Amino acid sequence: MTFLELFQIFISPFKAFKKIVKEPSYIGPVLVLVLTLVAAAGVQYMTASKVNLENFALDNTLIPSARPPYNITSGFVNFTGSTKISVFTYNWTSGLDNVTIYGKNSQGEDDLDVVQIIENNTAYNTTTTFTSIIKVEFSKAGDNSTQYIALGTNQYEGVLDKGLFGGLVASSLIGRAFGFLINWVLYALLLYVFIKVFREEVESLGSLFMIVGYVFVVTLIYPIVSILLIPLLPPVMMPLQTWNLPLGATEAAKTAANNLVNQIYQQAWYSTLTYQALLGLLYVIDVWIVALFVVAIHFYSDVSWKKSVGISVIAYLVRFALSVFVGI
Repeated sequence: MTFLELFQIFISPFKAFKKIVKEPSYIGPVLVLVLTLVAAAGVQYMTASKVNLENFALDNTLIPSARPPYNITSGFVNFTGSTKISVFTYNWTSGLDNVTIYGKNSQGEDDLDVVQIIENNTAYNTTTTFTSIIKVEFSKAGDNSTQYIALGTNQYEGVLDKGLFGGLVASSLIGRAFGFLINWVLYALLLYVFIKVFREEVESLGSLFMIVGYVFVVTLIYPIVSILLIPLLPPVMMPLQTWNLPLGATEAAKTAANNLVNQIYQQAWYSTLTYQALLGLLYVIDVWIVALFVVAIHFYSDVSWKKSVGISVIAYLVRFALSVFVGI
């Protein structure tokens, strides 16, 4: 009957919660959590299908030698066709540095290009197109400890093609499960407190906790709709500096990477009607959650509809304030 109860919440919430408050169970909320994680994995997959990462021109993030000549002579990747090379430095020596790329140009001739590194955490591109790289030379030395260089090809490959989806979805689902549990616990506690404030009876916090969990079934609407709409969004291109940060990257590098990611999504997705529709759906679901809390509390504590509305709205506003000002 659990699936039927969950489905009834959508089509007949009054009937559903009349039954749920009589026989609350953890089976329903746990099933909601499982379905939420399955749907979230689907959203991650669809999102990953739209994200493309810049390919390496160097098979690892390396540093040049600590003594003259300051250069890298190995580890270069074979890439397809002719392309400009992107140069990105982490925590580089302060002041101007010249990075010289040696390789074969599009005519198959030996060629070079000098790239001036003016600012850290910023990608620079060669003006010459290369078909291969032979050597990268630096006007200043790295310290073999905290300074890193990354070279990209300005050619992109999908996250799914790179086989990175498994790692991404695992971390995402852990965060999703944690967020679900935090919301479940906080809403149950807030509703319990405000029911008491309104001087109404609560059979037990445990039973209220179970009932609150059923309400979150409506949050499944968002990932389901997202799975349907994400294919309508344009692809996004993530350059090397957004996703290839070394373990020792500075906070400045991390901040720059996050800002660039947000900028890329802003330009590619945020202004589209599809994304705005998904954003609007979040507000609809919030209202829906509050409305279901009203129904659940009315039947659970046998309080008036007016009090149920007051309890639910206040609990939602406090939860919203906690997310904005406390970050939980």
